[in-house]
Amino acid sequence: PPLYFIHAVLTGISVFIAAQMHWIAGFGFSAGLIDMMLSSRNPLATDWYMLFPQGVLFLWFII
Repeated sequence: PPLYFIHAVLTGISVFIAAQMHWIAGFGFSAGLIDMMLSSRNPLATDWYMLFPQGVLFLWFII
């Protein structure tokens, strides 16, 4: 349970940052890499590629 709580908090912070920066990439059901690559062709997806550096920064500085 503590690890799940930490994961939920970090996910919430990450989604908040992405929403504030307007980095949008839709996803089907799992929000995984394949979903992101498939939805990157969506005209509503804006700056979806910025989610990769955000993920690296979260791994490097937060964890």
